[in-house]
Amino acid sequence: MKRWFWLIVGLQLLFLVGEVATKEIAIARAPTVILKTAPIDPRSLFTGNYMTLGYDISTVSLSRTTLPASVRKRLTYGDVVYAKLAVVRPWAKLLDVTTRRPDRPEPGVVYLKGSFCDRFTPGQFGIEYGLDRYYIPENRTEEVAKLERWTAEQPVITVEVAITSSGQGMIKRVFVDGKPLGF
Repeated sequence: MKRWFWLIVGLQLLFLVGEVATKEIAIARAPTVILKTAPIDPRSLFTGNYMTLGYDISTVSLSRTTLPASVRKRLTYGDVVYAKLAVVRPWAKLLDVTTRRPDRPEPGVVYLKGSFCDRFTPGQFGIEYGLDRYYIPENRTEEVAKLERWTAEQPVITVEVAITSSGQGMIKRVFVDGKPLGF
């Protein structure tokens, strides 16, 4: 009986380690892009210290996309879309939005998977990428205090995002004026 118990516990641990290893390998091998962002809210009583990040590529002008009007009208909240990004310096630029990711993207271009969300203003729509929160360890109160003063100082904040072959984005690092945050 004990043997079965330890076998089941071992298999569960192996599964968890495998899941973490898969994500870490995907992050290590994935191409990265730098996205320009700005912090919106640095604290929450329930989830701790984090930055809610708003990206330049989250609001898309209808004039900047080649999506046919018939496709745009059918899109509903949560539908999968891909942001076609040019990997350029100092940060990636949004080229277009598509509903399908090509099998072979052209060189210097990556496709970031997102979800269509409601129009913010006439002529625009939004995309959510699942990259909107960056959590900060509770013992790093000095950095959190700096976050609260950012709105007055207006530094340039960028995020390094690894993009897997399926288009899934994962935050690797956050930079403030070109220097990585220390946590």
